[in-house]
Formats: sequence, C-alpha cells, structure tokens
Amino acid sequence: MRYLFLSIITIVIANVGLGYVAKNYHAFSAMISWFAFGSILSIFWAKNELLKKETYKEILKHKMPAISFLILSIAGPILYFLAIKDAGLGITSVISNSKFGILIIASFLIFKEKPNKNDILAIILLIPGFILLTELKDVKYNYGVFLAALSMVSYAGQNILNKVLSNKAPYRAMISFRSITVTFAIITYALITREDIAIPTNYDFWATILICAPCGIIISKYTDFIALENISFFTFSIWQPLKPVLVIIFSILLFNEDFSMNKYIGCGLLVLSSFISSLGKKELK
Repeated sequence: MRYLFLSIITIVIANVGLGYVAKNYHAFSAMISWFAFGSILSIFWAKNELLKKETYKEILKHKMPAISFLILSIAGPILYFLAIKDAGLGITSVISNSKFGILIIASFLIFKEKPNKNDILAIILLIPGFILLTELKDVKYNYGVFLAALSMVSYAGQNILNKVLSNKAPYRAMISFRSITVTFAIITYALITREDIAIPTNYDFWATILICAPCGIIISKYTDFIALENISFFTFSIWQPLKPVLVIIFSILLFNEDFSMNKYIGCGLLVLSSFISSLGKKELK
C-alpha cells in the first residue's frame, strides 16, 4: 500500500503545481516546459533500461497495450491543461480524477475481481461522497468540463494498461518514452495551432516545475506500476477519489477556491469509503 500512497501524494503535488503554472502563465509554454524538463530527467533516470536491447524486445512482446498506453498518455495531459485553462483547477481535477468509476467497473469486467462486503459498502459510500464533493448540480457545463471528462477517460485507460503491463514491461523505459512522446506531441500541437510560446524566466515558475514535474511525470507513474504489482485493481481504484479530495484542499489553501459544507461531508465519505475497503486487505505478494 505504501506505493499507492506515494502515487497519490505525488500526483496531488503535481496537479497543484500544474494548476498553478497553467493559471498564472501561458498554458502551452508551461506545459512544454513541464514535459521537456520531465523528459530530460526521465532519460537520465531510465538510461540503463534505454540502452539495453532486451528492453525493446520486451516492449515489442506487448506492443498493442504499450502503443495504446503512449497514445492515451499524449491525449491526457493536453486535455487536462486545456480544461484547467477554461474550467479552473478545482473542477478539472475532480472530474479528471473521477476515473474511479471506470476503474471499478474494469476491476470486475476485465480483471475478474470479486468484491467482498467491505468493498460493496465502500462503493455505497463512494457515490454520495462524490456527488457532494463535486456539487455537480452547480457545475457550469462548458467546453472545459467536456475536456476534463475526456482527460478522465484517457487517464482511466492509462491505469487499466498499467495493470495489463505490470510485471511485463520495463517500467522506466515506458515512462521515459511516455514523457518524450508527450513532449513532441505538445510541441507539434502548438506549432499546428500557432500557439505563442514564451518560456517564463520567473523563479516561482521554475521552482514549481523543478519540484512538481518529477512528481507527476516520473514518481507517480512509476509507483502506479509498482503498486499494481502488489494490490488488486479494485483496491487501487477505490483509493483514487483521495486525489481530488487532497487537490481541492490544496486549491482552497493556495488559490482561495470556495469550499462548502457539502464538500466537507463528501470528503469525509470518500476517505471513509477508502478506509473501509482497505480493511482486511493483503498485498498480492
């Protein structure tokens, strides 16, 4: 479970940093800086795997899920950044991290996992908790919300493929390929759409990139792979709602976003749901 917790914490740090640079600087300039730095860092981090022929043989053995993983990896961040720009960090993060519904269904239909009584109770608590947290009735359904929903589907697909590739693909190389591919895709998109790119030189911008980008691009993705070796996909899924809970808390503290009583109750139900589901759970190995 420690890898799952580390994955949650690091992706929350990344989401908050991502929201900060996207809201305060030009979105595409921030995104290119984010992934370019992450790509360079990932190459050094994964260099031993990248230099081995066996790495590419292993990837070719699982080429369809590997290629699908890369395609979804390109779509997710672009959609997420565009959604933040239009809809704001809070609602974008909540919707994007609402993938747990897709993941829970996948745990039953794809991975043939069977829920116990605690799991069923956790799902029952999860639904009203999420509704209260998101306050969907008050959401202005605009283009940004639609993009956030698409990013949610993309990230859910990535997590499903994380499980498919766990114990099979060379993780470091896959994460490095993902970073490099996303960087080139973002630059290509910016050139096609003729986005103005002006890389900021501010201290706070680069401090945020240097601290948060490694969390989102490397650490959270690597710990996802490791966590899925050791826990069931359902357990992985049921803990995902903690991400928007923590992001919303940070959004309030750092960006002064509104926080109603409904959201307090929703956060409590989601935390309780994750805790109940974890009772009696053992690691797979």
